[in-house]
Amino acid sequence: MNFNNYTTKAQTAVQSMIDLASKMSHQTIMPIHLLHVLIEQKDGLIPVILSKLNKNIVQLEDLMNKVLAKLPVVSAVSGPYLSS
Repeated sequence: MNFNNYTTKAQTAVQSMIDLASKMSHQTIMPIHLLHVLIEQKDGLIPVILSKLNKNIVQLEDLMNKVLAKLPVVSAVSGPYLSS
């Protein structure tokens, strides 16, 4: 994967996804991590689309936090890896 080919926003999203998984002690990076960081990008495209669809972003964030909290955690993590 060559991150130099990604846009700045995409690079930021990928790094934020990795940081979120690490912060939560998740060994595997799941699509929910990416969705979470994309929804949190206040100047990003996803919040705009969700707003136009009249979706409650706060409610979605709460739901994602509940799902993330249920994911297994590890105590001695060398770094998260992408799920397959």
